Amino acid sequence: MRNFKIHFHTINRLSFCQNCTPILRALIQFDRGWIDRVTYLKLSISSKHLKFTGHPIFLKGKSMVLNRIAVFASSSNTIDSQFIISAVELGKAFVKHDKELVFGGANVGLMRHLADVILDGNKNVIGVMPEVLVNKGVQYTNASQFYVTKDMRSRKAKMEELSDAFIALPGGFGTLEELMEIITAKQLGLHNKPVAILNTRNFYDCLLDQFDTFYNLNFSKNAYRDLYFVSESVEEIFDYFSSYIPPEAVQKWT
Repeated sequence: MRNFKIHFHTINRLSFCQNCTPILRALIQFDRGWIDRVTYLKLSISSKHLKFTGHPIFLKGKSMVLNRIAVFASSSNTIDSQFIISAVELGKAFVKHDKELVFGGANVGLMRHLADVILDGNKNVIGVMPEVLVNKGVQYTNASQFYVTKDMRSRKAKMEELSDAFIALPGGFGTLEELMEIITAKQLGLHNKPVAILNTRNFYDCLLDQFDTFYNLNFSKNAYRDLYFVSESVEEIFDYFSSYIPPEAVQKWT
């Protein structure tokens, strides 16, 4: 019998027992490159079975593998062309850095422009859309994969499940709501994936000013600034992703 090491994603969501089932699940998630909440597990292996022999220990300072990136973006067809140019630039960066797109699955607005560029670069595009919107005829039918969910809430959950990182392009109420939920989930320790805001033409300046109000009036801890990264540059965002190390957990109520 010999020992080996494995890293895997989100250990607290797996229930361990003295058989191979949770170990196989860990291996599957590790193969996907999900190293969100990096953990160490000591195992013993024999010819017949895998046996859990150690205790999980959180490892700090480990970078993550980011294969799939979710983008929250506008579905409006009437916005200024500068925002479209930014979405196209982002799509080209996906191709350059060999990333897959997870998005809201619409054939309109910035979502369509982004998906078109990434597909043209022979990279996978994964759409996620609730049934009510599919029935309205706005589904991006060229997607490499497409998931239809029962409602908006399950759509967001599916996008989070599929993605290793998140980018917010300019958008309206829906984009803002998606961004706020993914930041809040990170604040609460439900994930530790990188979140970036592409601040094209200073679109998000007023929102960032409101964030400063949260910090200045002690509605949020100053350390929460590390929950997200803001830039006007697509390449700066990908540089951030490439060197991303999950920040230290901050206790919300202490």
